[in-house]
Amino acid sequence: MLFFVTGSPSGPANFGLAATRAIAESRFGEADFAKVTTFEQFEKAYKARKAEAFVVSLEAPDLRIAQVLQRAGAKPAFFEESFETTVGFLLAGAKPLDFRNAVRRTSRWVASSAMLLAMECAFRFPQPEHDTRLLSFLQNLSLFYGIDPETELIEQAAARLGVRELTPRTLLHTEMCAKFPRAAHGQAALEALPSYERSLLLKLAEGYDNLLGGDPVATCSWPPGFLVDAVTKEDYFRSPIEMLGPARRLTFGPYLHLPPGQWLFTAIIEVWDNASGNLVNVRARVGKQVNAAIAVQLPARAKQAVALPVTVEDPHHAIEVYFDMKEGAIEGRFAVHSLQIIRQDRSESPV
Repeated sequence: MLFFVTGSPSGPANFGLAATRAIAESRFGEADFAKVTTFEQFEKAYKARKAEAFVVSLEAPDLRIAQVLQRAGAKPAFFEESFETTVGFLLAGAKPLDFRNAVRRTSRWVASSAMLLAMECAFRFPQPEHDTRLLSFLQNLSLFYGIDPETELIEQAAARLGVRELTPRTLLHTEMCAKFPRAAHGQAALEALPSYERSLLLKLAEGYDNLLGGDPVATCSWPPGFLVDAVTKEDYFRSPIEMLGPARRLTFGPYLHLPPGQWLFTAIIEVWDNASGNLVNVRARVGKQVNAAIAVQLPARAKQAVALPVTVEDPHHAIEVYFDMKEGAIEGRFAVHSLQIIRQDRSESPV
């Protein structure tokens, strides 16, 4: 029997995975386990399984895994967590990520999860409240997998989770934090962020949480500050910048992910004190391929929108946008005021 589990690297997903393994082992005595991201990994692990029960953790799965699930009518349990909390979980890890990489990793998880939900290839278990009872959670999870949640089985599963005593009042949140302390430490990691990174996270979180909300024409805003400084290639981009100097890259990034589909990328740029004029090329690359490009003639002063159609075929492909000044400049200042991604296709499935 196959038990599929997915969700972002967070307390609810880790505890949901542990609970699924506990239920599978309580029902079948033992269960094989694998973490997979690509179809090749899943195929290899599936062929190598030996036990009757096989628990598979889908970690930001690619499009091909979603297509297999869709054709087979199989649905993993998706354990929901907010974008912000997931970033905190990664910041507080045993091998903590820096802020920028934690955000990028979380965006990939959200993009993959949104893909599964849009293709109706996952069943959503909502983010648990502080008063959610563990007993009802285990019973519902058992029923989801078609297993009778008889008392003995549920008690065995709770024991495998390390629960000392399972009662109708036992709280899921308490046991989750006991088993995965990072679930509690993540908030402290978020509060320790510098105010600038905190503001970037709040803006990003709003858009990415909307992607999981089921709106087929979701809008996602990327703060321009999450772009990369073209000089240091490490620092955040701070508008405005001086155009004085040779032809060069002004900024690039943000290396974030989106679910498969047709998207419209729009940037609001501004230039002033640019009496001699200039030309800026704006290119969008998805994965390793340039997806769209446009040349923008810059006048002496203007604020204007630059729009590029972007096609995402797989949530694993990061999106990069480049702003390149094609001529040397003796004057002028350049700013990026906003970056917005709007879904154009209204189909529920990318296949």
